Amino acid sequence: MTTRSPLILAAAVAGLLAACGPAASNDAPATPAPVAPASDAASVASEIIPAPVQAAPAPSPQEGMDWYTRASMDDGQSKMRLAYEMPDSDDQPMGINCLRGSGILSIDHQSHQTGNETLTLSSQGGTRTYPAKTTFYEEMNGDYLTADIPGTDPILAAFRQTGWLRLTIGERTYDLAAHPDSGALQRIDDFFSFCMTRE
Repeated sequence: MTTRSPLILAAAVAGLLAACGPAASNDAPATPAPVAPASDAASVASEIIPAPVQAAPAPSPQEGMDWYTRASMDDGQSKMRLAYEMPDSDDQPMGINCLRGSGILSIDHQSHQTGNETLTLSSQGGTRTYPAKTTFYEEMNGDYLTADIPGTDPILAAFRQTGWLRLTIGERTYDLAAHPDSGALQRIDDFFSFCMTRE
C-alpha cells in the first residue's frame, strides 16, 4: 500500500475548496433591496414633500374697520356674511357669503375698475389668484366681482387662523386685518364653523 504524505493530502483538499468557492453560511446576510437611483429618489421626495410657500407679510389693522358677521335667510336656508367694513357705512372692500354647511365661500368686491377677471388673495399661507365673475354696475362705474372658493382652500384656512387677508384687484390692493382684541378672530372662526359644519 502506498502511503501518501499528510502535506500532499492537505494540498489536495485546499485545491478542491478553492475550486468550489467559499462555503455557504447560514449566517450570511439577506440580499439587500435594490436602491433606487438618485434621480428616482429625488422624484419621489418631490411628490411627497410640497414646495415651501413664501409667507406674505401681515398687514396692520385699518383704523375704524374690522371683520363683522350678519346672519340672514336665503330661500329658507340659513346664510351668513362676513365682511371687512366700517360699521354704519358703505365702506366695505370685501365680503364673504355662505350657506350653512355648504363648504363654499363666495368672495365679493365692488370695484371702481373694469376689465378684471381675477382676484388675488394673500394670507400667511402665501398668495393665490382665482377666476372671478363680473357684473358691471353703471352707478358704481365699475365691476362687481365674485369668486366661489372651497372653505378648505389653504389661503382661506390661513385667514381663519390669522385673521387677515390681502385682496388685490388689478392694480389696487386692500389690507383686511382684524383688530386682535375686538372679538373679530372669534367672529371669523364662528363664520367658518357655520359654513363648514352641516346641521
